[in-house]
Formats: sequence, C-alpha cells, structure tokens
Amino acid sequence: MPVNDPRVLAGYRRALEGERTELEARMAELGLGASPGQAKHIPTASQAANWRGEARSAGSSVAERLADVERALAKLDDGTYGTCEACHADIAPARLDALPATRACVNCAARSQS
Repeated sequence: MPVNDPRVLAGYRRALEGERTELEARMAELGLGASPGQAKHIPTASQAANWRGEARSAGSSVAERLADVERALAKLDDGTYGTCEACHADIAPARLDALPATRACVNCAARSQS
C-alpha cells in the first residue's frame, strides 16, 4: 500500500501518538513538565544536584525526540507526511515503518551524518 493511503497514514498516526504518550511520561519521570509535589521522596542537596544534571541531559534528548514526533503529527495533519525535508522526495515506506518521526530520506540522513 502507498504511504498516502488513509489506512497507512492512520497506522503511522497511531504509532506516533503512542510514542508521544511514552515520551511525555518519560519527561514527567524526569521531572520535566511534571507538576510540583510529585516527588516520591525528598533528596539531599547533592542528590538533587546530581539528579537535575542527569535529568537535563536525558530530558534534552527526550524533548528533541518529542519535538520530532510532534512535527511528524503536524505533517500528517497538513498532508506533507512522508516527504523529506531536505530534498522533498518521498521517504521510503520501510524507513517510515522503522522511524515514523523521521524527517529525511535515507540519502539525506546519510549526508547529514557525514
């Protein structure tokens, strides 16, 4: 089935929404975006400083991934999902299956990592 088939797009949407839910939960676990008072215990000052550093580091990559997922969901809404942001070619279905939030085709992704 082609990527632009409504059933295929609905599958990508479900996958992306599930990933968004998982990433939002991870952000809450890291204390990023969670409401105050959700801590299970009160850490010592050194524990808190260490935890904040780890949370910022982990949170940064989780936040970046969440932004990618949100961008992919927006592209589903505006009809541009599955198009490489660099060269504007179609992204191969196998790549979208493996990485539903990908922004680039295999060729452009390889070039950006060089």
